[in-house]
Amino acid sequence: MPTQADGTRAPGPYHERSFYNPGWADSRARFLIVRLSPFRDVERSAPHGFLYREMRAAMPDAYIDFSFFPASRDRSREAVDGVPTMRGVASARPAADFDAIFISNAYTLELVNLVPSLAGSGIPATRKSRELAEAAPGGKVRYPLIVLGGSNAMASASVYDEPSGDSIVDAVYFGEGEGAVGALAVAIAGLPAASRRDAMPGIGSEVAGFWACASRGPVSQAKAIQDGYPLAPPPVFAGEEAGTVRLEITRGCPSFCTFCFEGWERKPYRETPIEAVLAEARSLKARTGASTVELASYNFNAHSRIVDIIKGLHGLFDVVNFQSQRVDILARSPALVRFEIAAGKRSFTVGVEGISARARSYFNKELSEADLRAVLGRIIGEGAREIKLFYILSGFEDGQDITEFSAFTGWLRAAVAERPAGSRPRVMVSAGELIRMPFTPLSYEGLILDPIPYRAIAARLKEITGHDGFEYRSPESFDEYCLSQVLALSPPGSMALLLAMAGHGYVYDRSLSKGAWIFAKGWLDARDALGATFIGEKSRDYPFAYPFVRPIASKDVTWERFRDARAARERHSCLGASCAGCGACSDGERAFLEAHAIDTVSESDMHDIEAIVAAKRRPQELYIRAALSRASAQAHPAYAAAQFLCGLYAVVPSIVSVVWRAEDAFLASSEGLERLPGAWGDTCYRLLSSKPLDVATLETAGYVVVEQAPAPERVQIRIYLPGTGLSDAVRLVSDFMTAAAMPFTLLKTAGETRFAISGKGLRKRNVLEAAVVAECVAEVPTESPGGYSIALACGPKYDLGDLATLAAKRRIALDLHVALY
Repeated sequence: MPTQADGTRAPGPYHERSFYNPGWADSRARFLIVRLSPFRDVERSAPHGFLYREMRAAMPDAYIDFSFFPASRDRSREAVDGVPTMRGVASARPAADFDAIFISNAYTLELVNLVPSLAGSGIPATRKSRELAEAAPGGKVRYPLIVLGGSNAMASASVYDEPSGDSIVDAVYFGEGEGAVGALAVAIAGLPAASRRDAMPGIGSEVAGFWACASRGPVSQAKAIQDGYPLAPPPVFAGEEAGTVRLEITRGCPSFCTFCFEGWERKPYRETPIEAVLAEARSLKARTGASTVELASYNFNAHSRIVDIIKGLHGLFDVVNFQSQRVDILARSPALVRFEIAAGKRSFTVGVEGISARARSYFNKELSEADLRAVLGRIIGEGAREIKLFYILSGFEDGQDITEFSAFTGWLRAAVAERPAGSRPRVMVSAGELIRMPFTPLSYEGLILDPIPYRAIAARLKEITGHDGFEYRSPESFDEYCLSQVLALSPPGSMALLLAMAGHGYVYDRSLSKGAWIFAKGWLDARDALGATFIGEKSRDYPFAYPFVRPIASKDVTWERFRDARAARERHSCLGASCAGCGACSDGERAFLEAHAIDTVSESDMHDIEAIVAAKRRPQELYIRAALSRASAQAHPAYAAAQFLCGLYAVVPSIVSVVWRAEDAFLASSEGLERLPGAWGDTCYRLLSSKPLDVATLETAGYVVVEQAPAPERVQIRIYLPGTGLSDAVRLVSDFMTAAAMPFTLLKTAGETRFAISGKGLRKRNVLEAAVVAECVAEVPTESPGGYSIALACGPKYDLGDLATLAAKRRIALDLHVALY
């Protein structure tokens, strides 16, 4: 288990060699992958796993660890305990002990957490301050090199102050990292120890997209240089998403929506061949124990073989999730909605974006009212349970736009009403303010930091949707919108603003700290940073932040598209059409896009997917004995199930394509967690598969197959109480037994206090025998020498839930081991 800052052992499923790590002392280099959001908010996110896979494939002998921004409760406790904000989840070592920190920045507001993360880890907040500290007499201080990348890298200019040349990070990576992240890690590891900061700019000549902040000069946004998938297995984290893998099937976007950061920053559109997709899917399942797969794509239904991909994945995984898709493709492929419904999709997210045809033209959405109605009519008719409509408010919408929106929702109300009362979908309408992102056409548009125009438009939309019986949602905090917008375009002084905000304790954790925008606006206004030049419409030669970055799409095309937007002129996507001339494609990529076509859904496809999904409702079932480790018991049950399947597949690889999922049928079942909370030890897994599993093969591999889930008449339980004295242990059991109406008599002997339970108590068939023993198993974590354990024999109605609750109220740690066999 990891070591805490005070030297004690911290509970958890990770240890020093987690994530295929060598020993710390044996590693060639040490990297810390950092997310600027809490784990709960980025567990479903793929970037940190992608970074790991690229780095591990390139450097098997490197130590690679992870750090997540602590949530509010953890920050308060850790501040009191003196625990560093950034520290490895496996090594438990502070960020300052690593050679390099790779920060994956997902969105602008996360940057508010960057300086607090450094300061809370004992690392000076700016590059020059770190250089000065390292150059001080004695030369004993050496801080890790800090590289920032991720989907928000092109909008991260607030980490750099151009006039002074100083920065918060040491380098920024712009663009796609496939095939480059591993090379970057190797290059950083190879920097000469005595002059690594001086040598760092040279990496830019080896790795496209890499910019050392100490250097000046142009840097080109990188495009993926590797087809296919990283060779290393992804990390599996101990959360509820442990049984889910993300599978990328496309890269980039073929569209030119004027508002969309990803659409302009991630080009060109490329597809992974279906053969590679399915091979990677099987590999991911075998190496992680996943039962659910999520398609990673900006528009999954743009893949030319999407129908066959979904069928293939449904044969492998219990659950196949697919979210973001293009409405115009659904309009051109009428049978696709029916196919998706048959494949288990019941909730449809539709990015309408503009509330009217004029607004959609401004956004270059390429979505007509006729197509929108046709697709929604199909979704409703096929029996979807939920429809989410997403809109973006530019702040320029007028009465005519709102009238058109009202006509549309009136039509939608009538379409929904045609369904029987019990089968009508829930409809949710969400509308958020437009953030003018850098390197997009609308970055030239004037900013609106006044809530009044937005609130007036949103109030009308809410009134209209409510009248038509739909739900309406909008962002709760306009302050967050304002700060996000300002940081995205980064006026002069933005880096100093981040430093000042950190000095006042402001962070972002699902919401901004109270007063953060008021402070930021006052700070910026005092420096005239929010004047007409920054707020107003921008000219073609406006000096945007990061002026030396050469984006993948031509700046000339970006400017022309802004002019088109102002004139409500739409331009077509490249998908299956002629080249739009943005400059992102090679000749081969251009030819692929122009020839692109999507396979239609045949009746055979419908029969196939319906048969696969129907089989999942009648799975084959088999039970296998297993042992739940102490570490896995402290994590979400999905983690233990994934670990069990991963081990099973390693020794019986023939069943990877057959097993759909595994469920703990005892300790980590919902009933088990209620009656024996946190218990580890003997358990049993229920395997659900498409075909009967060969019992002889499993038994040859060392597994014990049983007929059903455990229903024990007697359970042996040992509860270790590290650091708890005898009197507290006896009082805990006594009070639990009394509250449960199980009368007893205390019998004290040398080294043991027994509870002689009366006949009335035994008839409850819960606790049959109980004793507090002066014993502490060596491998159990202890906070102080000595300790006691509770030895229990329980009957078929075993239930220690109230005992665990009582112990928690008294701050007594329980370590509960169960033996069945």
